[in-house]
Amino acid sequence: MRPVRAGVPQGSTLSPLYSVYVNGILRPSTGVQLALFADDTALYLRSNCIGNILPRAIDELTQWLRLWRIDVNLEKSASIYFNHSP
Repeated sequence: MRPVRAGVPQGSTLSPLYSVYVNGILRPSTGVQLALFADDTALYLRSNCIGNILPRAIDELTQWLRLWRIDVNLEKSASIYFNHSP
């Protein structure tokens, strides 16, 4: 067993409090939408031009995660781009 210095260990009696913990997550100031479900977080944008909008939102989210000592599991993370052309 290892000590938990920040966050809530998965499966503990405090796990349901995780949603309260992340409820204060910053909403992106860039027009990008944020969706939270359990311990999943998604950023999404509907636009013809992504430009630097999405990377800026990711930077904002990264800063908030670092501030609150929340680690992102890169093995469970993904980026998906959908292109809808008529």
